[in-house]
Amino acid sequence: MLSMQKSKKDLKLLFVNPCLRPGGFTKVLPVGLASVMTYFETKEYDFTLLDIDINEYDDAYVENYIKNNHFDIILTGTIVTHYKWIKWFVNMAKIQQPNSTIIVGNSVAGSIPELFLEKTKGDIVVIGEGEITAYEAVEAIR
Repeated sequence: MLSMQKSKKDLKLLFVNPCLRPGGFTKVLPVGLASVMTYFETKEYDFTLLDIDINEYDDAYVENYIKNNHFDIILTGTIVTHYKWIKWFVNMAKIQQPNSTIIVGNSVAGSIPELFLEKTKGDIVVIGEGEITAYEAVEAIR
């Protein structure tokens, strides 16, 4: 994790919405992720959303996307029952983009922050409501 000294407009942020229920009938962007993204937008950040859920991308597509698109910071989160996939994603993303900072929120990381950081290549865990905390983390490393 490096201090980047980049402007908000030059910083490449990726938000990732994992797919919890492949083939599920209802597809809705999680309120927490939408709220964090909206907060970043009000702070004049540009970002990309990789919505794995709505598109039902498979792991090969996701890995190829991460491999071929550089991001300074990758932000994601999900519920604790999706730990196995998020561990794969975080570790894969760090292999493909070792200089990217990976921030993970929601119960998958926030319920076990020390263990999550010990068992994955994640850099920062957001505990609790993520809007301000994620923003402050990005500001601190920008």
